[in-house]
Amino acid sequence: MATVIGMFEESRDVDRAIDTLTKEGFEKKQIGVVARHEVLKQAGIDATSGAEVGAITGATTGGIAGLLIGLGALHYVFRLFLNTPEGRYAWDKWKLHIPVIGPLLMKATVARFARTFATALKANVPIVTAFELVAHVMENAFFEDRILQMRKSIERGEVLSRVMRTAGIFSPLELQLIAVGERTGEVERSVDEIGQLYSEDVEFQVDRLSQTIEPLLLACMGVLVLMLVLGVFLPLWDLGQATLHHR
Repeated sequence: MATVIGMFEESRDVDRAIDTLTKEGFEKKQIGVVARHEVLKQAGIDATSGAEVGAITGATTGGIAGLLIGLGALHYVFRLFLNTPEGRYAWDKWKLHIPVIGPLLMKATVARFARTFATALKANVPIVTAFELVAHVMENAFFEDRILQMRKSIERGEVLSRVMRTAGIFSPLELQLIAVGERTGEVERSVDEIGQLYSEDVEFQVDRLSQTIEPLLLACMGVLVLMLVLGVFLPLWDLGQATLHHR
């Protein structure tokens, strides 16, 4: 009997302890709510202004997220466009006319053509076959199409210098060197000189371009850092404005 009474007393003590803890937790929660209300009241900020700041912060974050999503979607569409023959042809042709970078890409592509074509001619490969081989190693769809057109013109018996002039992808200097090579019977040497000349020029232009583009890269980094700083401090600024507005 004493054991039963003891268990009953212990059970009552446990219930009493649970009630005490629950009551203390509820009181602490009330104190926290009241304290938060008093702090906001002293600062001159009510729930509406807090909601406004939250809305502005959410709009800023949403804008950045929307920008990133838009850039990702644009990149995806652009990759799909490049996977089509028409898209790649248009892009390879257009990028040769980009300011600053376009002429550099043109010279690099011509140097690639000249080195490969000269190597094929030195190996006694027929000129028609050499054009076909060069067209398949070019990484530019626009140049590949023009070289294949040149091959067809050579098959019809036209002169090399005239064919290259009609292609519209070679400069007067290159055409003059090819014409000299035809007269002297050393076309492969003239083409090889074009490749070496443009390869050295491309290396020099790349060094200059890296020096020119460095300030632009620094400016882009500055813009990114500014966006990050605004994303961090703009909500604090809005909070301060809301405080001054409600005083």
